[in-house]
This record gives sequence, structure tokens and C-alpha cells, in this order.
Amino acid sequence: MPLGVPYEIRCIYCKSCEIACPENAITVKKIFSGEIRVNWNSCQACGVCIEVCPSDAIKFPKLEIGKDVERIKLIEERCIYCGACEKICPVDAVSVVRKDVKYSVDGKNPWTKTHKNAFMKIIQNKNGIDS
Repeated sequence: MPLGVPYEIRCIYCKSCEIACPENAITVKKIFSGEIRVNWNSCQACGVCIEVCPSDAIKFPKLEIGKDVERIKLIEERCIYCGACEKICPVDAVSVVRKDVKYSVDGKNPWTKTHKNAFMKIIQNKNGIDS
């Protein structure tokens, strides 16, 4: 991101800075709440979900010598519930469920009531796309 752009504009609410801060000086309030579901019987550990995740919420566990990677690791506290992993999974093993959106009606927060209505449409429609 270019220098001089306010952090609020660059932030994707992934909590990476909060997790990394050694002084616990940063608090990030996620916009969406939800959950990631993986059908472990279908997941082939191909890794495309890892490549597309903007918040580093999906990883392969650290490899041990002589052992194969059996499954991906979800770091749910980093997930922003964008659905990229769900869209790219070639075997439909991943689903993202958005449950709620946090917003403010005071006008000081970009997530005003107007935005909440738009986001509620995304939450209510699993794919976020009108049929």
C-alpha cells in the first residue's frame, strides 16, 4: 500500500497486526462474524485455498520429516469471511458462513446503517450473489 494512506483504508480486519504486536497495543474489531467449514473427507490438501486467502487464515501445518501433509490448518481468528477459499476450492470442500456484521450508525464509522443493509444481503445469500 502507498505511504500516507490511512490504516483504516488499508486494513482488511484480519487481526495479523494484533496477533503480531508484542505489547498487545493493537485491538482489531472484525467486521464480519461467522465460521469456516471444511469437509475433511473431500479436502485434497491441494493448497489453492491457502494461495488465495488474503488474511493468512489457512495454512499447511509445519511438516515433520517423513510425514505427509494430511489437511490444512484453519486460523479462524484471522479469517475475514471473504469466501475466496470457498469460491476457489476445486472439490467444494470449504464453505464460509457469515453470521453477522458489526456496524455503527453514528456516521463516524464507515460501516453505517446503509452499509449494514448491503452486508446483510451478503450474509443472507450464501454466495453473496443475487440469483
